[in-house]
Amino acid sequence: KLLPIDFEFIDVWYPWNILQANSSFLEKLEKSEILWTIEENVTIKWNIILWEWSVLKSWTYIEWNVYIWKNCSIWPNTYLRWNTVICDDCKIWNAVEIKNSNIGKKSNVAHLSYIWDSVIWNNVNIWGWLITANLRHDKSNIKVMVQGKLVDSWMRKLWCIIWDNTKIWINNSIYPWRIIENDSF
Repeated sequence: KLLPIDFEFIDVWYPWNILQANSSFLEKLEKSEILWTIEENVTIKWNIILWEWSVLKSWTYIEWNVYIWKNCSIWPNTYLRWNTVICDDCKIWNAVEIKNSNIGKKSNVAHLSYIWDSVIWNNVNIWGWLITANLRHDKSNIKVMVQGKLVDSWMRKLWCIIWDNTKIWINNSIYPWRIIENDSF
């Protein structure tokens, strides 16, 4: 089932354009559509889309508009906010905070991780205590190295882009505007 929306095209030339597309779509979301399970003591502010076989476990807190695709598990004490999209078959474990990010299919984000303004592709496994930085010290736009050229993202906040099949083990920190390539460990 697709939600009726007016067509608006957003060019996706770079991975961070996905965040802009998510924002454009979710900011227009006027009502929630909940197609599966929300346990007791879940707080939802604004609107969400929760597809089939996805579960929000107790003590999850959702602020602003969030889209959760099919067969996802959002574990207790998770804080989802501001235009986050979580794709099919994802697990977001206990006490994770995610803001303005796109989490790709079959990805896992383990306990006590903090992810802001990020694009995480498919089949990424993030173990516990990942801490991210999303803002430059001088607060200017984030510039990203793409094919040997420095490209202005036109975003003041951009954490990182993590490509497919990557594994990040416990207790890591990642600076802003980093790209982690496919199959990294």
